[in-house]
Amino acid sequence: MAHYEFVLDTSVVLASIGSANGASRWVTQLATQQKWQLVVSNYVVREVENNLDGLLSVDIVYFNWLKTQWIQVDDVVTFAWVTIFEKSKDRPVLFTALAYADVLLTLDQEDFGAILNTVLYGLK
Repeated sequence: MAHYEFVLDTSVVLASIGSANGASRWVTQLATQQKWQLVVSNYVVREVENNLDGLLSVDIVYFNWLKTQWIQVDDVVTFAWVTIFEKSKDRPVLFTALAYADVLLTLDQEDFGAILNTVLYGLK
């Protein structure tokens, strides 16, 4: 079984605590069993907390459990290699993923659409 490190974007965290039936919940539930390490940045945690009131439903028990499963890391706001990424508000998510993970998991097609299903400096 491969060991992967996933940086979770705000959209994945919100989807996993907002619906028990989606892929985001599945990924977060199976992470330990599959030896996937879940990583979130301080920026993502703040975004999640700021958006909780906007969810139709929140599984607060699952959210509290999920917080015990992830590793929270400092934001990476600059990157040494040339990176053109138009959405400046999401650069910390991308740069943190590049610094800490193998994979960036996001549902945000609007902001990350140009790089979805690509590999950027080894990051899937």
